[in-house]
Amino acid sequence: MKKKADLTAKQLVTIIILIVSFSVILLFFFNLNLGKETDVEICRTSVVQKSKGIFGDLGIQYKCKTQDVSIPNLESNKVYEELLKLQEDCFWMFGEGKIDLGDRVCAICSVIEFEGNEVINQENYFKYLESKNVEGESFNYLYYFYGEHYWSSLKKKWEDGGAIPKKGVPEFDVSKKYMVFYSYVEKEIFDIGISPYRAENIEKLNCKEFATSA
Repeated sequence: MKKKADLTAKQLVTIIILIVSFSVILLFFFNLNLGKETDVEICRTSVVQKSKGIFGDLGIQYKCKTQDVSIPNLESNKVYEELLKLQEDCFWMFGEGKIDLGDRVCAICSVIEFEGNEVINQENYFKYLESKNVEGESFNYLYYFYGEHYWSSLKKKWEDGGAIPKKGVPEFDVSKKYMVFYSYVEKEIFDIGISPYRAENIEKLNCKEFATSA
């Protein structure tokens, strides 16, 4: 009987060692960049891993970097296209409001400089988001980023001939830097946007943790 109990204990220890070893190997492969993933995909993978707590105390870290981006002198719609791409990447990387990042986790996905552009209008950028449907979907980017209530209220104001509700200034000040940010509060409560890259604006996000590094 004792011999059987000893054997069972040995088997249990062996199983535990195998599980830990397998977890370490998986962790190695998850974190191994084989040159096939972009920075956006690497960030998204780390966000998913961390939210699921796959490896528990092994401590998954965010692998998300703030990107420095220069937008050259382009016509307005091309600038809006560039901004949309940056905002879409940021939103996707951090789970589109569906992945639980924890209380007040924020990301500064990009810091943007405008090179030689003259006037980039915020209202027209929002209208550009309204004019473009998310690939494969029946809804537009304005709805995708800001939801039903915000989209509906903007649409009504435009139909009534009113001005768009503006966060900040009506035009992007192209002489200054801007940031694409994502702020997660709790499930389905988040903020995504583009605002002037200033200390006071970062402070307004009220973040407890940043998922991005320089």
